[in-house]
Amino acid sequence: MKKKNPTTIKDIAAKVGVSATTVSMVLNNPETPRVSKERRRQVLKACEELDYRPNFAARMLQKKESNIIGLTVESLKNPFFSELAQGVVQRAKELGYSVLLASVKGGIEDQRSSIRNLLDYGVDGLILSSVFLDDPCIEELFEMDVPFLLSLRQLRKTDSRRAYNFVGVDNYKGSCEIIEHLASLGHTSFQVLAGPQNVSTGYNRLLGTLDTFDKLGLDFDRDTSLRISDDFYKESGMRFAADLVKGGELPSAIVAHSDYLAIGVITALLDAGYRVPEDVAVVGFDNIEMSSLPGVSLTSVSHNKNQVGYSSVDLLLKTIKTRQIQQMILDPHVIVRNSSALPLRFRK
Repeated sequence: MKKKNPTTIKDIAAKVGVSATTVSMVLNNPETPRVSKERRRQVLKACEELDYRPNFAARMLQKKESNIIGLTVESLKNPFFSELAQGVVQRAKELGYSVLLASVKGGIEDQRSSIRNLLDYGVDGLILSSVFLDDPCIEELFEMDVPFLLSLRQLRKTDSRRAYNFVGVDNYKGSCEIIEHLASLGHTSFQVLAGPQNVSTGYNRLLGTLDTFDKLGLDFDRDTSLRISDDFYKESGMRFAADLVKGGELPSAIVAHSDYLAIGVITALLDAGYRVPEDVAVVGFDNIEMSSLPGVSLTSVSHNKNQVGYSSVDLLLKTIKTRQIQQMILDPHVIVRNSSALPLRFRK
């Protein structure tokens, strides 16, 4: 199928029967007195009917640069993304850039709309931390020749995939290491609360967990001991733990694939009268700030958020200037706190 060319100012001018200069005046200043109200109305209506979007590349040539970076996150409801955004904003500010933030929670179409809006504001490039494993928005950015970088989340590996910029932690390795940590403490029974499988963070963390169970010879029944959540939020962790408590005996450890899920698990367990880790251990992933608070003390995999945020800005600005492609995959490390200790009833 032949790709449709984007609507131009000349297309709008032809539809309305005015000059391209008139259309440009209206778009740059919809209240301009140099064009009659009726003519302005006709131009703006034609823009809507022809789905006109400002030409990003042309704007870049005209303005050279805006010193603005666009950033998409899944949702600021998750403290992890708030902390990541702070790192991006801080580094951008140090380098003389501002950041426009879009919170994307409504799936691919919401992301596509948010990206288009950021481009309409004339950002110099995009940092995307909200992408899906199979995300058509990325190919669209390639076609528009927009500088971008994926932060935290990657695309599914395929032979035909174009190379793209990426900064993030090795989620597979991090999950392997935290299971190895639990095994070293003597844990033998597990419940796993995994994240959504349409994003690389959820997919790779689960893959690393399951592979490590197999490698270490740990007994794990995927049918009864694994639940896959639609999100990484606290409420999902609370529902999971509430159902687990109703089901009877608890395992020695609950593995949640985000700290926010894990904090939800701990909250529901405490509400039900259980103690962590005396009755059951709980571990997370991301090492968000609240994980170290007294009463939480959550063992977690560090995501190197500050380095991810800083490096994402540095690499994106390098890409804008040179169009060089680079991937930076950071090593995770387990932050051991009280929550992963072996429960009393499992100690010999």
